[in-house]
Amino acid sequence: MATDPDKISMSGSRAARERSVLSYLREVKTSLAAAAIGTIGRVPITSITAANDATIDFTSGIDSTYKMYLLTMAHVVPATDGAGAYIRYQSGGSWQTSSYHYAGARWISGFTSLRSTSAAQIALSDTNIGSATGEGFMGNLHLSNPADTALYKQIYFAGSLINTSNLQEGLVQSGAWRGGTGAVTGIRFFFSSGNVESGEFTLYGLAGA
Repeated sequence: MATDPDKISMSGSRAARERSVLSYLREVKTSLAAAAIGTIGRVPITSITAANDATIDFTSGIDSTYKMYLLTMAHVVPATDGAGAYIRYQSGGSWQTSSYHYAGARWISGFTSLRSTSAAQIALSDTNIGSATGEGFMGNLHLSNPADTALYKQIYFAGSLINTSNLQEGLVQSGAWRGGTGAVTGIRFFFSSGNVESGEFTLYGLAGA
C-alpha cells in the first residue's frame, strides 16, 4: 500500500495535482481501516449449522483471549412446536444444570416477565416458539469475561420469535450461572423439548471490547 507523501505529484495542472492528493488520502484511509480491523471488531471463532441436533455446543475458543464474546443465532427452528430456547454454561469441565438466575421480558401486546432465581438453565424465551412454515427464533447473546474467576459470568440477550399463534414477539434477557465464579469454557443452546431442527449459530470474539 503506497502511503508515502513523497509520491504526491506537484507537477502538471491544478486538477492533476488535486487528483494526486486525493489519491494519496484515499490510500491513507484504506491503510488505517485495514489496521483497525486487526484490533477492533468481531472475530469469527466457530460456526455450527443445526440439523436436528439435541444441543448446539461451543466448547472451544471461549477463554481469556477476549473480554466479550458474541453468539449469533439465525433462522433457528425447533423440531417441536411450542418449545422454549435455553442456554447453559460449561464450567469446571461439566455442563452446569442448576443455580441459574435470569431476568428479562417478552413483548407481544404488553410485557411479560421472564425471571427465575433458581433454574436449571437460562431461558431466552417462553415455551411458545413456533415451528410451522415461516416461524422460528433468532437473536444475539453477549457473554462477558468468561475467564474471570472473581465474578459471576453474565449474559445479555436480545432477540425475536414468531410464536405458535403466528404472532411476533420481542425478547430481552439477562442472566448468569450463580453456582460459582470459575471460568466458563462452553456455551450450550437447546430447546425445552425436542431437537434443534435447523439454524445458523456463530461464535465471535469481540476484539477491543
